[in-house]
Amino acid sequence: MFAISFRPAAVNAADDPDDAEEPAEEKADDAPATEKPATDEDERAPDEEEPPKKRKTKKSKKKRKKAKAVEVDQPTEEVAAKDEAPQNRDQVPPRVTVTADLLGATPVDSSNTALFGLGGGVSVGAEAYVAPMLGIHVAATGLFLSKDSSSSSTSWIGGQLGPRLHVGEKLFGALTHHDAWIDADVSYGSSGGIRRPGFDAGIGVLWEVSPAIRIGPTLRYQFGSDPRSNNAQLVTIGVTAAFGGRTRTTILYVAPDTDEDGVVDADDACVSVPAGEHPSKTKPGCPDSDGDGVIDSEDQCTKEPAGDTPDPDPSMAGCPLRDQDGDGIADDRDACPDVVGVASETDQSRNGCPKLAKIVEGRIEILQQVFFETDSATIKDESVPVLQAIAEVVKTLDGKRVRIEGHTDDRGTDQYNLDLSKRRARAVAQWLITNGGIPTAQLETTGYGKSRPIVSGATADPSQNRRVELIILDK
Repeated sequence: MFAISFRPAAVNAADDPDDAEEPAEEKADDAPATEKPATDEDERAPDEEEPPKKRKTKKSKKKRKKAKAVEVDQPTEEVAAKDEAPQNRDQVPPRVTVTADLLGATPVDSSNTALFGLGGGVSVGAEAYVAPMLGIHVAATGLFLSKDSSSSSTSWIGGQLGPRLHVGEKLFGALTHHDAWIDADVSYGSSGGIRRPGFDAGIGVLWEVSPAIRIGPTLRYQFGSDPRSNNAQLVTIGVTAAFGGRTRTTILYVAPDTDEDGVVDADDACVSVPAGEHPSKTKPGCPDSDGDGVIDSEDQCTKEPAGDTPDPDPSMAGCPLRDQDGDGIADDRDACPDVVGVASETDQSRNGCPKLAKIVEGRIEILQQVFFETDSATIKDESVPVLQAIAEVVKTLDGKRVRIEGHTDDRGTDQYNLDLSKRRARAVAQWLITNGGIPTAQLETTGYGKSRPIVSGATADPSQNRRVELIILDK
C-alpha cells in the first residue's frame, strides 16, 4: 500500500579509493614544520637516484586566504573547483532501496464502513531509480480489518506498482539527506474471496537517522473495484523505513577561485584579477590601489584618490576634479582655466570661459570686441563666437529692438570714419539676421564715426575706440 523510501546522496568521487587518498595529500601541506619526513633508504627503490638536496624556498610575504570549502553530496558544475574538485562525479542515486511499512487502516466508503472497522498490517517493497528524481516502486501489502464484536477479521492481500517522484531536494535544500515523495500505483489484490484491480496514491516524508536508514510517516488512499459494485476504498497511515543502497559519503568540495586571491569566483567581482594588497571595499575580489571606491580597471587615476570632488566626466572616473578657477569645469576641459566661466556644449573653445555677451543696464555688453579687416566692414572669423553670443542674448529679449552702433578711432577724415562705422554696424546686423536667426525688424543700425571716443589723449590706445555697441530699446 503506502511506503516511503529515501533517496540517498549522490555517489561521488569519494567512493573511489584512489580519489579518497587526495584529502590526505592536501593535509600534508599543513603538517607542522617540525615533523620529520621519512628518509630511510629502505623506502627508496633500489635503482632510484639519490634525491637532490632540498632548497630553501622563500616564504610568501602574504598568506593567501583559503578558498571556501563546502560539503555537498551532489556536486554541481557551478561549485566545482578548477583543480581541487574530484573529477568523477556520479549524480545517479542507488539503484535499489528496500522499504518496510507498519500501517493502520480504515475503510472510507459507506458500504464497507458498515461491515468493517479499524485494522492494520504491514507492507514491504523496493524501489529502482530510473533518474535522479524518479523511481519505480513495487510493494506487497497485507491488511487485516476488524469484522464484528468478537474481533474476527477479514484480510486484504495485494500489490502495487508505479512511479515515485522524489522532491526532497526541492523542499529541504540541495545539501539535504532527507527526502519527500509522491507516487501513484496500479494495484491488484484480494479480500473476502473477491479479486479487486484498482489504483492507489500516496505521499511520504523520510528523515535520515543513519547513512543507511531513513524513517518517516506515510499516508495513502487505495481503491479496489468489485464486480458486484461494492467497491472498496481504504486509507492507510503509518510509519515506513527505507534501507540499503550505498552508504552516503561526503566529500570536501572546494569552491573555485580562479585568480587565487581568497575570494571564490561566486563572490568575486573580478574573477581573473587578484584583489592585491588594496582590495576594493565595494567590489569583493577587485583591486583599488588608491582606495577611492573606483576599482583599478575603471579608475583613470589609480594612484590618486578621487577625493571629495570627483571629476563628473565618465572618461575621468576615479580622478579628482582639477579646477583652479572653481567654476566646476575641470582644467583639462576648461578653455579659460584661470577665469571663472560657464560650460559650453556647442563651442569647446569657449568651454569654461566667461560669457561673451550679457545684458547690463539696458545694453548688451560684449567681453570681446567684433574685429574687422583694416579699413573694411568685413568681419574677421575670430569674431564669430562673440556674434553667436550676441544672437543668443537678443533671442531672450522677447522681441525688443536692438540698435547696433558703430564707432571708429580718430585716424582719417570725419566723413570717411562716419561711413565706415555705419557699414560696420550694418555688417553686424546682417550677420545676426543671416547666421543668428534674428528677425530684420528687431534690429536697427547707425554709425557715429570718431565722434564718441571712450579714451583720448596722447597715451590712449586708439583700438579701444574701434568698437560696436548694442543698445536695447524699449519698443
